[in-house]
Amino acid sequence: MSIEALKGQIKNIRDPRRTSYGNVRHKLEDMIVIGLCTLVCGGEDYADMEEFGIEREEFLHQFLELPNGIPDSDTFRRLSERLNREELSECLYNRLAVEFPERCVIAVDGKTIRGSKSSEHKAYHVVSAFVAENQLFHLFIKNS
Repeated sequence: MSIEALKGQIKNIRDPRRTSYGNVRHKLEDMIVIGLCTLVCGGEDYADMEEFGIEREEFLHQFLELPNGIPDSDTFRRLSERLNREELSECLYNRLAVEFPERCVIAVDGKTIRGSKSSEHKAYHVVSAFVAENQLFHLFIKNS
């Protein structure tokens, strides 16, 4: 899958941020692509997303606009809290539409993101599934 095609799909997701106030510094598709790439590479939290972006900023500029550089971990967290997960899941599912064989092996793993619990919400849980035959990865994030 090309990053350009993924960015095109992400543009269909409603931006949950208050864009009318003029304080939105980072593009939604840039942040989602960095977040997904971080998770695919084994990142576990928002600090990892920031670190991933900073370490690969020059490379990411080939695909992403990054008008104000790499977002910080708090920006990733705020977006994740507001993002409609069903829209993101549907976007990724549509982009990765693959027919599964009738009988295939699916490896499932679940984790709780450390430090994601606050007085306002419970901890975030990440469930990932990997389909070995297609090398397809699916991620689901839930705030219980």
